Amino acid sequence: MIPETLTIGEVARRVELNPSAIRYYERIGLIPPATRVSGQRRYGPDTVQRLGLLKAAKRLGFTLDETQLLLAAEAEGEPAGRMQALAEQKLSEVDALIAQLNEVRRLLLGATQCRADHLCDCTVLAEPTVMVRLGRSAAGHGPTTP
Repeated sequence: MIPETLTIGEVARRVELNPSAIRYYERIGLIPPATRVSGQRRYGPDTVQRLGLLKAAKRLGFTLDETQLLLAAEAEGEPAGRMQALAEQKLSEVDALIAQLNEVRRLLLGATQCRADHLCDCTVLAEPTVMVRLGRSAAGHGPTTP
């Protein structure tokens, strides 16, 4: 059972965050200011719950600004709609990232088969999209021209 108030160290251990992160979240208004007892920060169970929510939002890929939007929507009584909109946006970003990572995976699998004596002769590195990223022409004979 959570005592009435916890020190910053106790909160940090419970939510597995550094105390500096907790102070930062307090400074930017993501958690309410701690009460002070003999100069020591003391937090209630609501702060522990809020920090758990912040960790979950981070795990979902939400930025601190997006998390602030979620918390504001909750305070306004509209958390579900905001969550759905942000989740749909995140899904689009994740889908794009998955597509990019699948392309990287395909190229890396090709690189495992490369037997060229020179990197420029490796068919994976000679792909036009890879050569552009490396700043070479597709033929592998020097820089690309803009």
